[in-house]
Amino acid sequence: WAAQSRAFDQFRKELARGVAPVGQKDRNGRLLASGAPIAVLTIRTISVHEVVLEGTSPEVLMSGPGHLRDTVFPGQAGTSVLFGRAAAYGGPFGRLAGLQVGDKITVTTGIGTSTFSVIDLRRAGDPVPPTLTSGSARLTLETATGAPATLIVCEASWLVAKLPFAEV
Repeated sequence: WAAQSRAFDQFRKELARGVAPVGQKDRNGRLLASGAPIAVLTIRTISVHEVVLEGTSPEVLMSGPGHLRDTVFPGQAGTSVLFGRAAAYGGPFGRLAGLQVGDKITVTTGIGTSTFSVIDLRRAGDPVPPTLTSGSARLTLETATGAPATLIVCEASWLVAKLPFAEV
């Protein structure tokens, strides 16, 4: 909890100052530090409210959900992938299997707040979701639940707020 609390305080201050990250690199062109807060993930139906950190190393995932570096930020055009632990270190993604098609997921980044709708719950070997249409945003939440991984695939249903300083 302490790591999430510190990350939330830092991210909230960055949002207020208009300097929260909006992409893989900081304002000086350097890759974001591993573990830097990049978003707040809210899934009301399963009581998730977590700060998302940059990277997916074991160290990062001990502090909360992590953003896969080679994917876009949540809310940007393309597919964003977030990893989270199912049980250890607070198990932020431990209740993903309880999501149902249509459930809403909200992600706030330096770009704004995006709302996604769950379109699929997948396990290893399940069919791949439909191809993402050009210019659309997809969010994939992934966790290991024993042998197969659980994947939640969501499509952006709308962008609630877009901050003026953000590049999309």
